[in-house]
Amino acid sequence: MFTSGAVTSVTFPRSPVTAHVHGRSIVYDSPHFYIVGVLVIYLLATCVSGLFSSHRCINAFGVLAFVLAVAAYQVSVNTFVSVWCFFGAVLSLLIYVHFSGPMQACRPALTRSHERAAP
Repeated sequence: MFTSGAVTSVTFPRSPVTAHVHGRSIVYDSPHFYIVGVLVIYLLATCVSGLFSSHRCINAFGVLAFVLAVAAYQVSVNTFVSVWCFFGAVLSLLIYVHFSGPMQACRPALTRSHERAAP
């Protein structure tokens, strides 16, 4: 994530982001969004990192984030950034549900047994 942020902070002042509507999506014109190495590092940080969690919901988040990134790319290469951001916003509901409590099945068994043992 640091590398992605570093590249963005260097390239952003040289080529600011502009946007225009294309169909029903937004196309962001900025070369730093489409540097393959930066995109790969960003996807690894956002998708693969979730697979290392002991929480099944966070594991599912990582898998779904990657699947939705591929889906956003399939929708349109030009609008990938805005479509994936939309999918990410929808996916963030999974994180909300995870932390709000209704999805007890997503929490590790150790955590659930510890919660029952508390007075």
